[in-house]
Amino acid sequence: MQGVVYKFLSWCLSYVPTKKVICFNSFPDYSDNAFALFKCMCDNKRGNDYKLVWLINDKGNFSSLQKIINQDYPGIFVYKKSSLRGIYNYIISRYVFYTHGIFGSLNLKQHSDKFINLWHGMPLKKIGLLEQSGIHRKTVPNVDYTIATSRVFVRLMAGIFGIPEKSVLCVGQPRNDLLNIPTDYFEKAGLNITHYKKIGIWLPTYRYSINSHEQRQDGDYHEGFIGFCNQEDLKELDTYLKVINHLLLIKIHPMDKMQFFKFEKFTNIHIIKPQNFNSQLYPLLGKCDYMLTDFSSVMFDYEILERPMGFVCPDIEKYSANRGFVFDNVKEVMPGPIINNLEELKSFITNNKYITPSIEFNLYKDSMASKRILDFLKIY
Repeated sequence: MQGVVYKFLSWCLSYVPTKKVICFNSFPDYSDNAFALFKCMCDNKRGNDYKLVWLINDKGNFSSLQKIINQDYPGIFVYKKSSLRGIYNYIISRYVFYTHGIFGSLNLKQHSDKFINLWHGMPLKKIGLLEQSGIHRKTVPNVDYTIATSRVFVRLMAGIFGIPEKSVLCVGQPRNDLLNIPTDYFEKAGLNITHYKKIGIWLPTYRYSINSHEQRQDGDYHEGFIGFCNQEDLKELDTYLKVINHLLLIKIHPMDKMQFFKFEKFTNIHIIKPQNFNSQLYPLLGKCDYMLTDFSSVMFDYEILERPMGFVCPDIEKYSANRGFVFDNVKEVMPGPIINNLEELKSFITNNKYITPSIEFNLYKDSMASKRILDFLKIY
């Protein structure tokens, strides 16, 4: 019955004429591909005759985000997503750019190019319609266009969202446009990085999701563990990093339950929790000499920099059985060693090198993804 109501409401609202409004929405708020595209528009004065609107999910953090956005870009409208003004601007928008779906049950069709699903990374694990069963297979956002970074991902993204391949724009990801711009993270965090020999970053994906829209557990979750490292392992790793004069940033995934664990203080390991991170990730990523991750789509992004990657995924077999991957042999796709213990992790940190991927991750390795999207949509 609820589905019928939403279909009827969508049909009615589709007759509401649109205005020159563009809405942006992301998770976390004011970040990722939506932020990068928005930044390109503002910095290059594209879409100046449109009203630009940010729809914010986090009501508790709304005032501070509104202040940040208006300081960065005066004149931009910022509304709570589920407020009357937020919903109204969503309805009348000519374009809606989002990273995780927005008002998914309201399928408005004033235009055939209203919903541009920028998403939040190229798929490695199964998502959307590629999942075998359960609620996750049924819940995909409204999509008129989505994006891909190479021809390999055009086919995959079309299957994930149930759209024709012609609706997948092979333009790259806007967030990767930010890899080569300055970061404000170190200054905000009070970190003096001038004396470190190298800076690494570790970006594990979540094993236990706390997102209110998606409660799930994949692979192995152990309280206080980062990959296979417990607190004693992290202490030993910290000592090793101090000896070789490396700084290792470990950023907890914004959906990961681990963000509420109280980690010990380290000297050369800096753990970044989502609630304390108020910088953009991709400028920071561009300042790191090597990266550790597991099943995160960030591997496809970081490859643009042609820098070393290592993969800490001791639960790869269990994760594959629980969630599954879009590639038959995921290990062959990972352009770097799979790290199974602390000694292998130390070895990677001191003896790493860039490995060319076995498939094409990125058709483009420039900073023009946002421009290609705006050109396609004729937003000048």
